[in-house]
Amino acid sequence: MRILEISKLKKEFPNKLLFSDLSFTLNDKERIGLLGLNGVGKTTLLKMVLGQEEKDAGLITLSPNISVGYL
Repeated sequence: MRILEISKLKKEFPNKLLFSDLSFTLNDKERIGLLGLNGVGKTTLLKMVLGQEEKDAGLITLSPNISVGYL
């Protein structure tokens, strides 16, 4: 079962492109980790999945049976 699908996601701020054409799928029972230096977009990506940050382009699809939370 597909939990999260990200397709051709793009986010940029003035003078800084965080990511472009980002795509991946997270299926049931899979686990991921987000690793990277400060300022590369890890928190921004999570906020976009939660709907707290606008995306510039692309699609974010969450399974309707999923609720997302973070601390």
